Amino acid sequence: AFKETKTGTTVKAVAIADGYDDVTAEATYTIEPDQPVFSDESKIFKDAFNVTLSLPVTTDATSKIHYAIGSTATAESDEYTGAINISSETDGDKIILHAVVVDEYGNVGTEKYCTYTKTTAAIFDFTQRPNVWNIEPTSNNSSDAESNVVGKELAVDGIVMTSTSGGSNITCIYASSPTNEPNLRVYAGGTITLTAPEGYNISEIKFTGSSLTKFLSDSQTYTNPTWTGEAHAVTFTATDGVQVKTASIKITPVKGTLNLIAVDNKIYYATFSSNKDVLFPTDVEVDAVSVSGTTLNISKLAENEYLVKADNTDGYHALEGKLYYVPANTGVLIQSRTNTVTYYYPYEAAKVTLPTNQLKAAPAGGGKFEPEEGHVYYKLAYNNYDEKTGLWTGLGFYWGAAGGVAFSVKAGTAYLAVPSTSEHTNVKGFSFDGTSTGVSAVDAEEPAKARGIYNIAGQKVNAMTKAGLYIVNGKKIVIRK
Repeated sequence: AFKETKTGTTVKAVAIADGYDDVTAEATYTIEPDQPVFSDESKIFKDAFNVTLSLPVTTDATSKIHYAIGSTATAESDEYTGAINISSETDGDKIILHAVVVDEYGNVGTEKYCTYTKTTAAIFDFTQRPNVWNIEPTSNNSSDAESNVVGKELAVDGIVMTSTSGGSNITCIYASSPTNEPNLRVYAGGTITLTAPEGYNISEIKFTGSSLTKFLSDSQTYTNPTWTGEAHAVTFTATDGVQVKTASIKITPVKGTLNLIAVDNKIYYATFSSNKDVLFPTDVEVDAVSVSGTTLNISKLAENEYLVKADNTDGYHALEGKLYYVPANTGVLIQSRTNTVTYYYPYEAAKVTLPTNQLKAAPAGGGKFEPEEGHVYYKLAYNNYDEKTGLWTGLGFYWGAAGGVAFSVKAGTAYLAVPSTSEHTNVKGFSFDGTSTGVSAVDAEEPAKARGIYNIAGQKVNAMTKAGLYIVNGKKIVIRK
């Protein structure tokens, strides 16, 4: 007997016996060690982790493991000496770990590789033992089982899973034996509900497991194994037994949408306010508005980089570019080239300094605001509503009520509050181009021919020959020269 130690060795033999022809034979031997053992098979990961490699039981301790990341592992690759860290900052990035066993004689085994895919999703991993919820997997699916999850809140990164049972079988984390991989079992009629944290919506749920076609979702689109949509909570009902290994869940910030109705020269306008701090992207313009004398001043807010609530490990996301920060209960003017604008909520509160601003937030729920003494009030409006003209070249902010008194406003909008002075007490409105317009009569008659003309002192006059305020038949008229 002899032992072959090197792959590719050819052994030749001859048999000799008196009276017979010699018989020869040869064979070439391939010696190939088994694959190494990975502590983690291919999977989706969120946080960095370590992978350990070990020799198969069929090799002796003199063999070595060589590995490579992103390329084929050979006997010339790095020798494995300790745990390999797997990490990435990019959603969807794939780290492929290759490894091969090389025995003491230099024989190279069959390569093994595993793919680890980075995700920014929260991962409910029901295959882990022990799991993060301290629930012991068992083969018992009755209500008294330790593995029962009904009535419990299972949370990962602020996302909560709740469940109901299906018939006589309870929703549970099931394992047929202490050595088998666990999974979440949802039986016919049973449900699981995934709920995002406050301020977020679920945008994607991706399952791994079996019989996932037996899931039905209560909203948006579920195409096995992925649900996509925009909902704060999503419920799945099993029409038959479903086994879930993992659920990867992405959340996005609850976004606000503002519809801009007023339009002039292809630019859309709206006033805005919120009871929460918000962020606007800079593909729109966000302005403070004030009045100096009879001139309307529009001043753009400062731009800066802020984090918005979103779907990664730390609960925030950096949108590309800079943003406008609008503090809660602050009125602003929005200008956009599209009639729909999206805004976000900041991850952290920030202190910002705004330009001089006389826009006031509408009351919560809308309605008539409480006037301040010594102010007149204006709203964003057309000069001629029927013709939808006059925002830029005519008027931008009009009296919301005759005489500039308080008026009703819609929730989420803003109104302009201007201290009343002799310069603009009777200014009906201010245009975006810097001009202002005074009070005009709603009388069909020619003012000069009207009867009952009085000046501001209450004296009757024959005609309105000078600039000033007049009362004609009980109506105020301003004459400008």
